[in-house]
Amino acid sequence: GRPSPARGMEPSTTIAHNDRMRGSMEAALEQLRVETRSSVVAFLPITQRVDARFHYGELRCAADGVTRRGIHASAVGKPIPTDWDPELPVLGDVNRVVLAAQRIHAEGGRLESRQAYKAIYAPLGLRDTLRALVYDGPRCVGWFGALRAGDAGSFSANDLVAMERGRDALTTHLIAESRRDVGIFDGCPAHILCSDQGAILGACTGARAWLDAERAARIREVVRHAVRAAPEPVYVVGHVAFHVTRLHHEDSRVVYLNAPLGTFASVHASTALTRRQREVAELASLGLTAAEIAEELHLSVHTAKQHLRAVYLVLGVHRREQLVAVLDPGSRG
Repeated sequence: GRPSPARGMEPSTTIAHNDRMRGSMEAALEQLRVETRSSVVAFLPITQRVDARFHYGELRCAADGVTRRGIHASAVGKPIPTDWDPELPVLGDVNRVVLAAQRIHAEGGRLESRQAYKAIYAPLGLRDTLRALVYDGPRCVGWFGALRAGDAGSFSANDLVAMERGRDALTTHLIAESRRDVGIFDGCPAHILCSDQGAILGACTGARAWLDAERAARIREVVRHAVRAAPEPVYVVGHVAFHVTRLHHEDSRVVYLNAPLGTFASVHASTALTRRQREVAELASLGLTAAEIAEELHLSVHTAKQHLRAVYLVLGVHRREQLVAVLDPGSRG
């Protein structure tokens, strides 16, 4: 097979490589938005498998710069709850790019029966989507597309032509990103899907090999906190920094943990902390009390205690000795 360009790279090199690619991709997205007169344009690489049935992807919207993560059921698997519900193609379809206009509100539109899809997009005033599904041989590697608000009307045949003109750059990005990411997390945790009670519903191959009883217990702690409160953006489990996303669908809640591209098992745990949390953690590791930390950082004692609690929660530690070991892995001997 084709070697992965990112395999063996240092994390900083990998991140720089991704930044260059994404910068070029964002320029292509902006051109697509202008040419199709869209309210929002989006780009979704399907980069990882979560066991045999599910794929992980990131939806990046150029309009607000927000990345929305989600799990996608493959055509051979049962759909699971997610906070957005794009249609996926038949896996046996060998077309490299498939373009389709999909009405959200229009009478008789294809998506009229997709209640989960409408529940997300209709309240936002979106009326129509124009999406290109991209294949690498028989494998769907993602899609890019445009969405239009109600007052902008529906997409026309001319808009479809504009997307056809601009498809090459985005298609190239999707295929390159998908090929590069295949297998990059082998032996390293990457993607874990949990119920709102912390039960593990699915995980990639590397995560399944990595999960032991202690780490599974830590996952349950993280998930239960993320469900009942505003979650911290990142939690450390076994010295790996996981991003945490809550996915809602009707009355069910699912929590998704992922270590994104460029995050490896060797990543320093303190990278999960905010700047203020790092300051608090470093002072606490030196033995300062909450009152002393508050004085040093010009905070109230109450605020210092809140930051200290967040540090312990994010890093999964309970004593100062554990905090020292996490911040300085060499201190564990």
